[in-house]
Amino acid sequence: MQPLVSVVITSYNHEKYIQKAIESVYAQTYRNIEVIVVDDCSTDGSIALISTLQKRFGFRVIQRESNYYSQKNKSGEKPIIQAMLAATGKYIAVVDSDDEILPEKLEIQVALMEQNPQASLCYGGIDVFFEDGSTTQYVNDFEQGNLFSKLLIDGNFTLYIGSLIRTSAFLQIERSHPDLFQEDWDMFLRLAKEGEFISDPRTIARYRRHGKNTWFLNQNEALMYQNRMMILDTWQNDPCWKNAINKRWRYYLDHSRLTGQDIDRLLKTRPTDALLHLLKSNKASTMDIEPLAKKHILLAIVHCADNSDMLSMLYGLAIKGFTWSNEGLCDLIENMENCSSSLSSEPYYFTAEQLFKRRHELNAEQVSYIEWCLKRAIEKHGENELFTFQIGAGTSLAWDLLGCLAHFQGDHPHAELCWLKAYQYGNQESLKRLSSLPMVNYAK
Repeated sequence: MQPLVSVVITSYNHEKYIQKAIESVYAQTYRNIEVIVVDDCSTDGSIALISTLQKRFGFRVIQRESNYYSQKNKSGEKPIIQAMLAATGKYIAVVDSDDEILPEKLEIQVALMEQNPQASLCYGGIDVFFEDGSTTQYVNDFEQGNLFSKLLIDGNFTLYIGSLIRTSAFLQIERSHPDLFQEDWDMFLRLAKEGEFISDPRTIARYRRHGKNTWFLNQNEALMYQNRMMILDTWQNDPCWKNAINKRWRYYLDHSRLTGQDIDRLLKTRPTDALLHLLKSNKASTMDIEPLAKKHILLAIVHCADNSDMLSMLYGLAIKGFTWSNEGLCDLIENMENCSSSLSSEPYYFTAEQLFKRRHELNAEQVSYIEWCLKRAIEKHGENELFTFQIGAGTSLAWDLLGCLAHFQGDHPHAELCWLKAYQYGNQESLKRLSSLPMVNYAK
């Protein structure tokens, strides 16, 4: 006998599209289905239309009395979870009320899941179609197996509309944060911990992109940011999180469409978000408001996770981008030492470089910080072959500057040793410096 599939249709203000969504479910070649429509208190004509279609098809309806996402203090289950918990099938398919599934979707995916009992989810090809009639493919990369790390690092690569979920796996996972909107990526990550993902490249669903989509309105950029980061916060102790958060930082630093107002609003709800503080610092810098920019770069450092590669970048930006007193630079060095295991070479080199420029005005203790920073930079470079920060500083620069410091202190033998090291690493300037040492000629 065919296993029962529960099809959950989520509805909110999609009167224009919901009939096609429901009809696409009942056009399936796979017949053993139960259909549950959950409406989150629509304010258009959706409720009346659902009632009419219920008489025609006989599906179950969960009509919520209040809209879940408009509640300030959210209680109870989210609409989609409420419907999924009511499902009695072996598998669950989810169809949003503005999307459609193709006739063979369930037949293809049930067969795949029956052949792969270790799988918690399967997914297939999705056509994205626009109001102007144009289409594109949502998924181009179909993989199998343990896909948790791919999901966390690269982001969501499928949608509910293209997936079939094993009910027993769904019942094992924890619930997401009540304020989280982007339910599918969060659920897929949790499901990936419960079993393998399998895929079939055949197109089995149509995802409609239109003016009322939650995720594709420019004014929702802040909401998208909040949801993405809330999901990543959940997995901060996972070994894959470091690569995931590094990639997300790079994306927002290169492509962020967050406005200054977006950032200010987000900081009210995420006051310890280091990336937001960096974005705020960058905005202030473009407006030449250095005190505000400096304040937020320091807050970014304070709140940056110790296991993030971004901490080195933050120190580098702070040291290179702002004016510091001698005491301020030395305070930064002490802070760096408290998290030294997380830092690469760059911030140590940059700090030493800044202090060396002021060598004539430093006291003995402050001069000693230069040597300490350079030695740390050289030591760190052993763990990280190439400096990755903007100016591309390397070990040769650290050895060269260490030689300059020794020369400044009158320690010519030590200067000679350091400049030789720098020259061995390809620093041609150090050869000129060697030639300037008394009683020695290295020009040959």
